[in-house]
Amino acid sequence: MRRDLALARFRSLTPDEQKLCRAAIPYYAASLKRRNIQPRSFHLWIRSRGFSEFPSAKLQQEQPAPSARRLIQGDELIGFAVAMRIAERRDPVIINDRDHGAGVWTLLAQRPDLVALAQFADVDRGRWTIVDEGSEPYAAWRGRLALWLGAEPRPERIPTEPHRPGVHDLPASHPGFKLRKARIGFLVPRLWPPRPDGSWPAETT
Repeated sequence: MRRDLALARFRSLTPDEQKLCRAAIPYYAASLKRRNIQPRSFHLWIRSRGFSEFPSAKLQQEQPAPSARRLIQGDELIGFAVAMRIAERRDPVIINDRDHGAGVWTLLAQRPDLVALAQFADVDRGRWTIVDEGSEPYAAWRGRLALWLGAEPRPERIPTEPHRPGVHDLPASHPGFKLRKARIGFLVPRLWPPRPDGSWPAETT
């Protein structure tokens, strides 16, 4: 490598080209390593504008900072528990951090829409609404639940008639057996999820 030639070539670039050239070097090195190829002389690489093969390269200081990990706590944690019951029919696993207290770790920024869910923590699920799989409200809830929980939510089979043990609990081969009527979807406190700012859309019939 000829440092003097490389510096001369580098200084001939515009400021934006210099920035891209610097940012592209790690990507170029990784590409060479993957293909087990020896690098060219650096001044030749600059002269051939090899850095232009990596137009999206960014210097480390220009890349978005990773989200800070934080604990979901308070009303937001209560709302998170409601979301878990909708998506997975269980309560979240709460950790007790020595320095920060009890909660659930997340990389998401604080969510006003989760706080809005907290008001339904003590509401009987029997008073909630079914949104059927494939409907627009179902898709809206599914997207929001996936964002809150970081995983694809699972719809459930929700019975729509009273349980009759003498009929529904019989073996499937029994002539008196009947499958309990049900719908597939989510059981939710309102037809539409809260908006990101924590407000609720108007309910429609």
